[in-house]
Amino acid sequence: MRTEVLREFIALAQHLSFSVAARKLNMAQSRLSSHISDLEKEVGFPLVVRSKPISLTHEGEEFLVAASRMLGEMDSVISRCRKSSKRQSSGITLMRHALSDAYPEPSLRRLNEAKRATCAAFPDVRFATVPTVRSLSELDVLRQGESDLCYMLVAKGDAAPPDVVTRECFPTTFTAWVGAGHPLFGRSSVTLEELAEFPVLVPGCLEIASYRQAVESIFSSCDLAPAFFVAVTDTAASFAFVEQEEEVFVMPSFLSAFGIFGSKAIPISDEAAAAHVVTACLASRSDATFEYFWNHLTQ
Repeated sequence: MRTEVLREFIALAQHLSFSVAARKLNMAQSRLSSHISDLEKEVGFPLVVRSKPISLTHEGEEFLVAASRMLGEMDSVISRCRKSSKRQSSGITLMRHALSDAYPEPSLRRLNEAKRATCAAFPDVRFATVPTVRSLSELDVLRQGESDLCYMLVAKGDAAPPDVVTRECFPTTFTAWVGAGHPLFGRSSVTLEELAEFPVLVPGCLEIASYRQAVESIFSSCDLAPAFFVAVTDTAASFAFVEQEEEVFVMPSFLSAFGIFGSKAIPISDEAAAAHVVTACLASRSDATFEYFWNHLTQ
């Protein structure tokens, strides 16, 4: 069964006209009709009712769904593999992560050291940095071939999916930022149960899949939920809420430099609040140049 014939059938189903579909496909109408007839013989049942206007049979409707899904998946795999093949032959692509400048280790310093070491060992390697794709989660970034490697914030105990390999960079914990007038301000630590009594905010600059999943995992692991869980537009807006002494601003401890005068970061003492930052890549990314770079980045 040829993929081009399936695409012709999909075009016919979209336009319900042999003449229009043939024109869109830039082929003779008789040839299109012959291809559809051959396809019907191959599958063993009629796909279209040849009337004016034409219509799909019940079997044709089901076949259309399956054909569209199959071709969509095939196109996605082909696109991803082409990108992967091109990258592996020409260099390493890294995505600028929303949090990359805030990581203490591996920070930009370690990243640059790993780049220099890799370039010394493989003089022909080329590094490329692409902007963050906000509409994609970190795993989708890898799976769609937009980047060879990404950083992820992962809650303790979370496992990577089978198609992804991760290596831990450094451990962290989640902290609760509160204003000077907040009931928790004088505390040296706070439990999840205590924290769940107050409204909780998540900074909008961190509104990415792994961060939100890590935060939600912390609360769900103790069968608790914050009073409400809102992602605001940016960090400054989040701290504006904290200044009003109303909400608790939850974020990992390595972002403590983002604090403002009059607010305080209180460690969340529950073991469930432990997390770690990892670097991740597809399990299929296995060439020597990338492995050398990754080893130096995470050593």
